[in-house]
Amino acid sequence: MACQRPVIITRSSGIIANLIDAGIVTGVNPGDIVGLKQAIAKLLNEPQKAFEQAQQGYEVVLNQFNHHKYTQALVTKLTSTFGNINHPKLLSHTRTNPYV
Repeated sequence: MACQRPVIITRSSGIIANLIDAGIVTGVNPGDIVGLKQAIAKLLNEPQKAFEQAQQGYEVVLNQFNHHKYTQALVTKLTSTFGNINHPKLLSHTRTNPYV
């Protein structure tokens, strides 16, 4: 998705199911060779659909799965666990050598 290409993925629960249901990726059942072949043929035969799917996937990556979102989620998790970044348990695992 980050490469702005249409994606075919095997069905699974969670985020994968959400992406398939939203039409952002094409889903096939695990082990379904015929379904995979049909999905590939459909994207090759419908270049406009493939382009639109690729654009939607790229926008999802940019807006939802980027380093800003990851960093914010990490900060939120750390502060909910330790209270703040100066918590002794958090600082005890950091290096104190100024030359490293």
